[in-house]
Amino acid sequence: MISNKKYFITLAGAVIIVCAAFAGGIELGYRGLSLTSKSTIQQIIKGNSTQAVSFQPLWTVLQDLQDNYIDAGSINAQQEMYGAIKGAVASVGDPYTVFFDPKAYKDFSTQLSGSFQGIGAQMALKNNLPTIVSTLQGSPAKAAGLFSGDEVIKVNDSDVTTLSLDDVVSLIRGAANTQVKITIYRPSANKQMDFNITRAQIDVKSVAYSEKSFSNGKKYEE
Repeated sequence: MISNKKYFITLAGAVIIVCAAFAGGIELGYRGLSLTSKSTIQQIIKGNSTQAVSFQPLWTVLQDLQDNYIDAGSINAQQEMYGAIKGAVASVGDPYTVFFDPKAYKDFSTQLSGSFQGIGAQMALKNNLPTIVSTLQGSPAKAAGLFSGDEVIKVNDSDVTTLSLDDVVSLIRGAANTQVKITIYRPSANKQMDFNITRAQIDVKSVAYSEKSFSNGKKYEE
């Protein structure tokens, strides 16, 4: 993944542009659309129409949260909007089309830079569970004994099975020399295991290579 920096940067940029346009449409809805009006994303963004869409459910839910949530004062309106956009992007069903809020985008950019602080494990969603895909050579994750296929079920004793992959990664990452407790289920052994791992500075090589020699003694890399 790291070796495809340009692809991911282009993808992230395209998604952010689309989501920014969608967010602008929602903002216009707050300012001018009535709860009973029907419009389309295309109408709001471009001024043309192909599909009728009612935004009433969105406005109704947001208002219900403000009116009825037990701790309405703690609601972060900006996070509500990011959540709505994230859900809209996720609804297309493409695992490579995602929305990054500012924090997620910063984390993504850090990963592309090839240097970050954490445990050095690559993760993905498998069977809707955050799962270890691989551990980097020389990383704390590899030294601790995490394996490919390990399903992460808790981080610092908090259940993470219902969180997004980005949220789980954010919980696992942290400053070098700090500890994180990760609870996994290992299907191959049919057991649950706890790992207390000390985070470190992780420097990722964009391309893995090794040096070999021809029979004539000349060296080459592959």
